[in-house]
Amino acid sequence: MTDPVPAKSESPRQGHKGPHRLRWDDLVPDRARRAVYALLSEPGRTDFRTRRNVIDYAMSPEDLDLAAAVSADTRPYVDKVIDQADAVTDDDVARLRQAGLSEDHIFELTLCAGVGAALGRFEAGLRALHDAGPVE
Repeated sequence: MTDPVPAKSESPRQGHKGPHRLRWDDLVPDRARRAVYALLSEPGRTDFRTRRNVIDYAMSPEDLDLAAAVSADTRPYVDKVIDQADAVTDDDVARLRQAGLSEDHIFELTLCAGVGAALGRFEAGLRALHDAGPVE
C-alpha cells in the first residue's frame, strides 16, 4: 500500500502563485500532516471536492475564486468559523440542518473551515517571519 500523505512541500492546493516559500506541511509533525490529509482524502459524508474547496477557501478567504467554489448555502457558516469560531451558535447549525445538511456534514464542514483557517494563519505567520528577515 502506498503512503497517501504527499511528500513535504507538495502543495495540497493546485495553482498557487507566488515565490517558493516554506509551507505549513514543511514544519508540522508528520502526525499533524497525516490528520490534514486524512481529512482531505478519507471517505466522509461531505464529498472530497467540497472538503477541499472549504479548506482552500479558509486558507485564503480573500480569494474570490476560492469563495465562489464554496456553496452559497454554507459560505456564511464557513465564514463564521473562519473569523469568529467562538461565536458559532445553535442557530447557525440549525440553519444548516434546515438547508438539508446532516450532523456529519456540518461536523466535516466545521473541521475543514477550522483547519483551513489555522493553516492559512500559520502560513501568514511564516511569510511575516520570512519578510522580516534574520534577527540580528
